[in-house]
Amino acid sequence: MSETNLICNYKKCRKDLNSFAWVTSCSHIFCDYDGSRTFNREKKCPCCNEVLNRRLDIVQINLNPDESFKSMILCGLRPEVVMDISLRAVSFWNYQMTQEKIIQTSSMKRLQAKFEQVKINMETMEYQFQKNILIETKKSESALKDAELQRRKTQEIEEKLIEKSRILQQVQSKYESLKLQLISNTIKSTKAEQIPMAQLQLKTFEGQNEFVFAPNVD
Repeated sequence: MSETNLICNYKKCRKDLNSFAWVTSCSHIFCDYDGSRTFNREKKCPCCNEVLNRRLDIVQINLNPDESFKSMILCGLRPEVVMDISLRAVSFWNYQMTQEKIIQTSSMKRLQAKFEQVKINMETMEYQFQKNILIETKKSESALKDAELQRRKTQEIEEKLIEKSRILQQVQSKYESLKLQLISNTIKSTKAEQIPMAQLQLKTFEGQNEFVFAPNVD
């Protein structure tokens, strides 16, 4: 609300009034559009529901009258009447200002309450967000520890596998060496056995020759 203009009292309007307006005897004021629309339908104040049946309970006024109107509207009236009219007009203005202040204060309180609620919600969300971050951080740290432990276990298994492979190669090498040595010894042993046998066969053969070729006694 500006410092010099009244506000349309219709709740869904609430615009500044600076031209034609509708004033009621229950001290409410409406813009020309809402006043015409409402009071052409029924003679009841949309703010307080007061019935406005008397001739001057609803008056259409010009909030920016020209100079001729200002010069003539109160002419001929006694000073006390002029003062009475002026006091009533000022009282109407003060009532509107007071009501607008109450409305603005109420709106401010509602906005403040909404702000506090939003602030609480933001703090709750921030707390939950920080809590989730802490939980995820702990999960991440735990996962990293598990991964490191698994890596070490894998490395130990690889090292053991390498050691077993090395031992296996040594065993295979020894096995091949022993196998070759055994074959060599077997060959040597076979040759050693074959030499006496050959000598024996030779002697037998020589003996047979002597027997065959012995002189005939007869």
